[in-house]
Amino acid sequence: MASRNAATPAFSYEPSPWIDFFAGYEPPLLQYLLPGLCWAGPRGAKMYTMHPLLAGPSRNTFLISIRAPLEIHVNRLLIKSKQWMTLRAKELKEDIFALRFRLLREHGHWVSPDVFNQFKSEDGSFIKDITNEPRTLLCLYNASHLLIHGEPALEEAIALGRHHLESCSGTLKTPLAQQVQRALHIAMPRTNKRVEMLHYIQEYEQEEHNPMLLELAKLDFNLQQNVHSKELKVITRWDKSAAFLLPEYLKKFYMEMLRTFDNIEAEMPTNTNYDIAHLKKAVQKNVTGYLQEAKWSHRNHKPSFVDQVKLTSLNIGVPTICVSMMAGMSDAMMKPALKWAASVPDVVISVGKISRFMNDIGAFERRKCKGDLASTVECYINEYNVTSEVAITKIVALIEQEWKTLNQARFENHLLPALQQFISLAISTTFFYGNRNDVYTHSAHMQWTIERLFLKNIARKL
Repeated sequence: MASRNAATPAFSYEPSPWIDFFAGYEPPLLQYLLPGLCWAGPRGAKMYTMHPLLAGPSRNTFLISIRAPLEIHVNRLLIKSKQWMTLRAKELKEDIFALRFRLLREHGHWVSPDVFNQFKSEDGSFIKDITNEPRTLLCLYNASHLLIHGEPALEEAIALGRHHLESCSGTLKTPLAQQVQRALHIAMPRTNKRVEMLHYIQEYEQEEHNPMLLELAKLDFNLQQNVHSKELKVITRWDKSAAFLLPEYLKKFYMEMLRTFDNIEAEMPTNTNYDIAHLKKAVQKNVTGYLQEAKWSHRNHKPSFVDQVKLTSLNIGVPTICVSMMAGMSDAMMKPALKWAASVPDVVISVGKISRFMNDIGAFERRKCKGDLASTVECYINEYNVTSEVAITKIVALIEQEWKTLNQARFENHLLPALQQFISLAISTTFFYGNRNDVYTHSAHMQWTIERLFLKNIARKL
């Protein structure tokens, strides 16, 4: 029997300009990132006491929420904020109210959607004043994306917000116009915080702002950028050395994988609670899944949509990545978090489904899904005899259900830091495949983002 790939054109991937770049890149020395700042003096002390600004204007609250080096203070203030929303809700402006709702839910503090009833009329619809205020609508729209299963009021808020924001987007002024545009593309709770920070720091500087808070945000971004650049340098060098093993790829790939596990064990501190056996087991399950896909393809088997999703949402590698991410947990949390991740809980499966669905939609739009096994989009089309647009609309709805599962887990799990790592992985998928894009295949437009995330410091005023 002829191979199914015989008539399939080779995939076309854009060459990456970053293949060897970071291997030879030298990040700037830290002293060049810290000119004019003395942490031991009164100026440094003042920057460490910036947390009371959380009780101030919404723009200050938002900026700290993107990157919060003062996490203990932030958590304390979030608890106070929850008490304020319960006891003195009517004293808060609508946009700040919605913002605090989002921040509380993002950090695992349950807030009922009933708190928004004060902004509704007697018939249950949102009052007209809100629909005429774009900033309030934007905050409500973003906050509503923290909805869980069984919250139709927040689903209504999302639909309401999108409708009115799309209607007025052409009349808004900078920077609100750009903020609305980004939110309509990807809602705030699902954005990559580092990328959003790039945009918002510039916008915050254009508005009435607190100079010290702005400097803190810029400094934090530049220091994190320095760390990330050094890590990319190490990763790139490892990848380059492994490239020499490509001939006889199966045998040598296996040997390299074993060597990788040995290196991980050697670099792991002796007193750590990370058990490498869990990672080995996760990789074995991943490879077993690949084998099942190969069998289906060889036998020309057409799985049902449900069976295809069940297998390929795990084969995409999310369970293995989640297990490996637990190495970054604190010593006290590492062992229970690792055991939880290795059990492939529902939240990990949800991340896998989000990744699988968004990957397949982005690939299908560009005619890339023509390989050995039908994608989830193609399976749905074949099984239900519908158009590609109907199939994609259905799968987008399934993605929303998985996000609800992730949001609900924030209030049900005591291992919140581990869960937040899983959610970050889902967010990264949205970053790569959001709006039906496929930046793994077509990545030329990512150059601006990569340069500003890893190479170009944010200028500070001394």
